[in-house]
Amino acid sequence: ESLELRPATMAERMQEDEVYLPGLTMERREIRIIRAAVDWHKGDKEAAAKELGIGHSTLKRKLKESGAEGGPD
Repeated sequence: ESLELRPATMAERMQEDEVYLPGLTMERREIRIIRAAVDWHKGDKEAAAKELGIGHSTLKRKLKESGAEGGPD
């Protein structure tokens, strides 16, 4: 019987990261999470937004407001 390996889900990946980082505001944490989700989905912002439970336009707005916007929609 073979052992099936699967890629970690975004949630599993995020659990590996520090939840509390001194000096990091909630806004900066949120942007880090959004960027990680976009990276995980290879730049697919719609897929990242869906997984995070936010609207695509909200994700784009938050990235733009933070100065972290980049790449295609």
